[in-house]
Amino acid sequence: MSVQSVTQPVITELKELCRVYKNKDGSKFYDIMTSGFKDSSRHYLSSSSDLAAAAIQPGSDASLAEVLQIIAKYRVPFAVKGGGHSMTPDFSSTSGGIQISMTRFDDITYNPTNFRLEVGAGALWGAVYQETAKHGRCVVGGANRAVGVAGFTLGGGYSLKTNRLGLGIDHVQGFRIVTPSGAILDVSDESTGDELELYQALRGGANNFGIVTSFTLNTHEQTSTYGAMLLIPGEKEPEVKQAILEHITTEKRKEAALECIFKYNLHPGQPSPQYTISAYCVFDAPKPQKLEDVPYKAFRDIVERSWEWKENPAGWDPVLAAVDATLFAAPPYSAERQVSMAGAHRVHDMGFREMSFEDLHVLSDHAFNVVPVGKEDLTSVPIEEASEPVSHSDHTSIPNDRQAPRLFGLMAKTQHGFGSLVANTEPTIIYQTPAPNTTPSLPAKKTLAEIVAELGCASNGGGVKLALYSAGTVSSGPLEVPADSEDDSEPIPVEEEEGDACEAEPEDPEVDGEVESEGPDGAASEPAGLPQIPSKAPAPPPPFPIANLGETNMRGRFACIMVSGYTSALISAAAQEAKRASQLMSKHSGRQVAFDVWPFLPSLFDDSPPNAAWPHTPGHPYSPLIASFLWDDLKDDEFWLNEIRASLDTLMQVAVSEGVARADMPRYLNTSLEDVSVEMVYGGEENVRRLGRVRRKWDAGDVMRLTGGFRIPLAE
Repeated sequence: MSVQSVTQPVITELKELCRVYKNKDGSKFYDIMTSGFKDSSRHYLSSSSDLAAAAIQPGSDASLAEVLQIIAKYRVPFAVKGGGHSMTPDFSSTSGGIQISMTRFDDITYNPTNFRLEVGAGALWGAVYQETAKHGRCVVGGANRAVGVAGFTLGGGYSLKTNRLGLGIDHVQGFRIVTPSGAILDVSDESTGDELELYQALRGGANNFGIVTSFTLNTHEQTSTYGAMLLIPGEKEPEVKQAILEHITTEKRKEAALECIFKYNLHPGQPSPQYTISAYCVFDAPKPQKLEDVPYKAFRDIVERSWEWKENPAGWDPVLAAVDATLFAAPPYSAERQVSMAGAHRVHDMGFREMSFEDLHVLSDHAFNVVPVGKEDLTSVPIEEASEPVSHSDHTSIPNDRQAPRLFGLMAKTQHGFGSLVANTEPTIIYQTPAPNTTPSLPAKKTLAEIVAELGCASNGGGVKLALYSAGTVSSGPLEVPADSEDDSEPIPVEEEEGDACEAEPEDPEVDGEVESEGPDGAASEPAGLPQIPSKAPAPPPPFPIANLGETNMRGRFACIMVSGYTSALISAAAQEAKRASQLMSKHSGRQVAFDVWPFLPSLFDDSPPNAAWPHTPGHPYSPLIASFLWDDLKDDEFWLNEIRASLDTLMQVAVSEGVARADMPRYLNTSLEDVSVEMVYGGEENVRRLGRVRRKWDAGDVMRLTGGFRIPLAE
């Protein structure tokens, strides 16, 4: 059966459907010239925010079922978006098709009787963690709060809790799904017959069997946690690699998770990339009472060796006490740490703290910057050595009576995603103001234009924030960059709210616009020997250009190889590949190159239930070594895709030679390139045929092949 273009009859039927359901469940249709269309289509990157012909937000299972029937009737391409975090084109977005946004399926309900959580497919993990925190419970979910529940869970779900509890799909008790025929089913681990088969197929089967609208998740008791997010200068790479190895070889507690990212960022105006290493240290239990039992000693030692404090340098103790979780250390220099900065306990625990599980997931927004500090005075730290802290929350407006502030550095609010991004940031100028009755070390003031020029940042169309840190207070506020300051960056359009004068009115006054975001993973080239069915119709040219449809106006990909563990050689190879690729960034619009070393214990699958679509069995551990590349220009797509493949080939050769990888390990579909075959994702032809037989029972018309993803073909 062929794929057809979206024509006016399709649009007319979908609009009428939304008109009928509008007062029942709030379903909405959006033409291409509406802000609701942009919100429904927007993904994390512009490269994965394909331009659909129209967008729709169903408000219930019933309206979604009818949407699928219209799509099946006309055989038009479509895509399903939950949270919009997929970085691969055509997976949860569509060129010229119908974009289905699941944003209205965002209910989260906890059942205290059976300790289960029902979560809508449009919810983000941040909202889930807020709800579970109310009940002292947790789920096996994404490490990033901005990632959607649906894509993460349907793709498998490696988590900060995987060492202790396994994958996300190991803790889904049930799914509600709308099948391509329009049936609405609840399938669970208690189902039987064909419905039990469907339940198992959804455990890692992505969007091959229909559209999942909600998940019933098992929850677990949650204690406080202990850890830190460290941002370590690249020159400390040897120490970090040694610390990773020490963790792997000596730390056997399932509660101790570690994720390290070797990352190069090329900021606008910088001549060369900045190299940092992120270390996400999460101990999923309270801080041990005995010092020798406290985890991550090697990483705490790196911090301690990097900070050479003297007693209250330049009156900075009260300043640091006022800076909550930003440039200097984890908040809030709590009561147990109200001692001198020279105190051994405070230095030893610097950057690490005990916190709730909910707080743990904001650590990526509040990295502890591990930078060399001068022996004589903290104020001697040059700007470039403090160039990538994370933004502070807003405080009061900037007072006018500050005297002789000292330019200290730049903070940038990071986007949610893989490490810290450099585009669409919210620049913040960091000043130290002198303590009362003291003489500033550098009394000369600078204009904001001079500051912007010195830091190499620009307003990006949104203004620059100035943060003044003085004794006991922190203040910041938005300031416009003066017109005479240089700004050669691409402006970022300000999103208009619904109802703004510049927004085009929808064609149908009954069908208007607004929204949220995410998306299940999927979409790859077909393996050799399988029938070639187009995944989408040719995209009609849009009536007008839509700029910056992505949350960030960048292009990029995730990619990975699978490994059973890490050796010194493999860790070094990951760092070396990051360095090699970083040398190509300036000539090919590169913005970020990152390799993620995420070790797990060999026991990570020991308690995993059998028969999941994505194979993972006790005694056969594997996990992704993830690459993330970001760049600006469309013309550089093929260049960077080839570089990603070259890096993966190199890392695979090292991993195989080290005995920690095999070619038959199933690829993690949430972070695989689109050219990975469906057989590679699901561990071979036999499993693909098994899943294909399940598909035939529930999608005999092959409707789900009209959307993107790693498509499982129908089988007899």
